[in-house]
Amino acid sequence: MKTCGPEDVGLTVQEEIPMRENLTCFTALSLCAGLGIAPATPAEQGTTPDLKRLETQIAEVNGSLRRIVTLMEGYLERQKLELLMKRVELSGSKLTQMEQELRRLTEEKADQEVEMARLQAALGEFDRLIRDRKEMNPGAPPAEAESERTLLLQKIKALEDKIWRLGERALELENAIAGQRRDLQSWETHLNERLKLP
Repeated sequence: MKTCGPEDVGLTVQEEIPMRENLTCFTALSLCAGLGIAPATPAEQGTTPDLKRLETQIAEVNGSLRRIVTLMEGYLERQKLELLMKRVELSGSKLTQMEQELRRLTEEKADQEVEMARLQAALGEFDRLIRDRKEMNPGAPPAEAESERTLLLQKIKALEDKIWRLGERALELENAIAGQRRDLQSWETHLNERLKLP
């Protein structure tokens, strides 16, 4: 059987080459259609792997960010607990110092009141002696006696002022201590809630 060449159908060599290329493309398309595969375009062949790689990188970055956020949240929570514990410690120390100061003021005030009682008793005794002298020797009391009495009254007045100031300071401190105790209890409750303690 004779094979037909390009000369038999009236084709030149220049016309034969494109025809072969078209036939090759037609054959490839037929095979893809038979297998149910859509041939990828040149653009798809170049971008699909890049897109998948980019999506993988984005997923890795997102995972890293989530881990960083988790670590930061844990770090911040620990910092909050440490600061809260420090606040409770400082509040307790301040309360202790205030209570010590109040005890010192109370003791000092008590000592001054004892001294006040002694001076008042001395003034009473001094006045009694002056009266006795007047009975024995009527007339104006000696100048030195009046001077001593005046000095004694000045000491009593100064001591009265000091006792009053100590009392006022002690009252202010008592009120401050009450407020400090409330603050400390509030911080301790807050800390127990954070630590999930009863």
